[in-house]
Amino acid sequence: MIPVDLYKTLLQFQSSLDLGVIDLNPSFNSREVWVHYDEPAENVKRYTYVILEGRKVIALAALTPADPLNGKAVMALGYAVHEDHRGKGLAKKIAGAAVKEFDFGIRKHKIPLMYIEASVEVRNVASNVVSKSIFGEIVQTGIDHRNNEAINLYRKFVGIRPFEI
Repeated sequence: MIPVDLYKTLLQFQSSLDLGVIDLNPSFNSREVWVHYDEPAENVKRYTYVILEGRKVIALAALTPADPLNGKAVMALGYAVHEDHRGKGLAKKIAGAAVKEFDFGIRKHKIPLMYIEASVEVRNVASNVVSKSIFGEIVQTGIDHRNNEAINLYRKFVGIRPFEI
């Protein structure tokens, strides 16, 4: 799980972009999506994907490392849409683009199978619709112990499959 409020991350990312302290690179798979890679802590790789309107961040998705599962690496996906742009399908667009772009990148570098997962509060109906469209069915349910909220967990494989090596 991503232990941060992704909407706050979107606003902080916008501030950093305004200050010129981050670089954006074009996506390989979408003209609308820009990518930023950084290491916010030692051995923590973060991939951030944004959709811009001019220089304004209107949608953001981030992939950050999570605890391994079944001996495989896991990247947690979180996403947010600026409140002025909600209801336009941007969450599905940025989250789907992030998964596609990340999969493309790790396949290009011949990285073996890993998981991407999204943890979504059960009460967040819109986000559950987005996650289901990207990941398919819920793989697990549980409680987020940080806030005692019921959650749905979505997960999928990305990367090179054994038969592709």
